Amino acid sequence: MSKIEEVIARVGKMRGEDNPFPDDLDAYLEDFIPNKLLKSETLKLAFDIPDDEMEELYAEAYTLYADDEFKAASNGFRFLIILDPYQPRFWMGLGACLQLLQRFEKALQAYAVVTLLDHTNPAPHLYAHDCYKAIGNEKEALIAIELAKELQPC
Repeated sequence: MSKIEEVIARVGKMRGEDNPFPDDLDAYLEDFIPNKLLKSETLKLAFDIPDDEMEELYAEAYTLYADDEFKAASNGFRFLIILDPYQPRFWMGLGACLQLLQRFEKALQAYAVVTLLDHTNPAPHLYAHDCYKAIGNEKEALIAIELAKELQPC
């Protein structure tokens, strides 16, 4: 049993449900944008999932990514985002998976959230540049690379 399956089972038992999370994680996150100013309790806190367990979940998703299992990894990152949408690295992982699955528009959405949560990080702009190039949007690609250059440390 994977760590994700273990957490889903535990949370489901707490809530008296077989699966307490949306079946279609992609649709659930379709237009979701976390608002740092309205930050409130996350499902991570509501379900009492400790930080070390979140790290295990992240490690599992990252290992899937490193093993080129991008679809499975993207589901892992989506699950992490549902539990705590305020972590830029979860969105970055999702964006990277989607980009490698050639779902460039969805990857761009994930990278946009990273920039909202961490406006000092040049990486999402660099990856957005690649996505824009892949879909033939040279104008936005140029803007993305310029933003990345502005954020690069000297």
